[in-house]
Amino acid sequence: MKIFFLANSFPNNDNQRTGVYNVRIVKQLSENGNDIFVGFFRAWKPGRPLIVHYNFEGIDVYQLSLPYIPFNKSFFFRFNIWICKYVGWALLKNKLKDINIIHSVDLVTNGIIAGYYAKNLRVPHVAQGIGSDINYGLNRIKRGRGFVKEMMYVNGIITNSLALENRLEGVINGSIPIKTIYRGVNISNSVENVHKNGEEGGTIFLFLGGFAGGDDLDTPKDTKGAGTLTKAWEMSEERLRELNAFLYFGGPGTNRGGLTRWRDRLKCPELVNILGELSHKEAMEAIRKADVVVIPSMNEGLPNVLLESYASSKLVIGSNAGGIPEVILNGITGYIFERGNIDQLSELLIGCSRDKDLNNFMGSKGYIRVKEHFNARDYYRQIINFYETVLLNFDKSQIN
Repeated sequence: MKIFFLANSFPNNDNQRTGVYNVRIVKQLSENGNDIFVGFFRAWKPGRPLIVHYNFEGIDVYQLSLPYIPFNKSFFFRFNIWICKYVGWALLKNKLKDINIIHSVDLVTNGIIAGYYAKNLRVPHVAQGIGSDINYGLNRIKRGRGFVKEMMYVNGIITNSLALENRLEGVINGSIPIKTIYRGVNISNSVENVHKNGEEGGTIFLFLGGFAGGDDLDTPKDTKGAGTLTKAWEMSEERLRELNAFLYFGGPGTNRGGLTRWRDRLKCPELVNILGELSHKEAMEAIRKADVVVIPSMNEGLPNVLLESYASSKLVIGSNAGGIPEVILNGITGYIFERGNIDQLSELLIGCSRDKDLNNFMGSKGYIRVKEHFNARDYYRQIINFYETVLLNFDKSQIN
């Protein structure tokens, strides 16, 4: 099968932080006999070539740098998509002519762009919803003209959680097949390697959500829940100091001054460590050193850090946003609190600081759960099965 994979991000040898999960599925597809190549878009700037063709870990990649207007208004959003549709098509059409199927990541942007390519090629198109595209972007697109027409060029949709699938069902009313396929996580077969614990004598809480897009501590959106966590920590900090608890705070945007100013205002600023933005390798090392991982998101698909934490036998405290409750068994492998509920999160932070043995026991249960139900080795097979179903039902005569 020859596949074009239109990614939302993809690494190169100079920047290996982005697109880790895109790399994994593309490599699995390639290693199992499929001919696959990747394309993704970047904003053009002086000195950046229009198209760069490179190889990353054996993967054929095309980076397209196109003009981009950085304003979050509907007109400019649609203009940027228009550029990627038509200019991107002109640059890629010769490479695309022999493909069997297109897989796009990000339903709202790449889904529309890839749908245009699929229509021109008269091949099926599978779009992947990842979270923010469905939670935020979909409503913006569907208010504009042409949404229904654009969605007609999607022949199947993959979501990362049942919560996203249910939300999407309410929008498209069953007109397109949808399947939840959990991306899963790579599982170590050595329990010894995943049971490393935090520093002796204290409880280390880890947050890796950072700030999404323009979020900060004062924005109502607060996608990853940093504001909820900082308020809960501030409410509990004196008790947490007595219990010898520490907070490590990492992720995109965490080097901004607002977070540092918040820490400096605390009564116990020495308990909070700002990690900044981390590579995947650095994030995994931070998880291994932690005792408890906190995921206080306000909106989610299914956060990768949740599965990575369980793969390292760490207890997780998570909000009830998106697919988080699909993974955490409340009171068994972790704890779930109502998103935005500062009091509930404060109580959980204090409770988990009291009993490291219980944290370890519940973390080991999380490891068993993710190994049995969210193992990355199963992802490839389910993707291929969905491709085959879409191909079987595809009728190019219905394309106008």
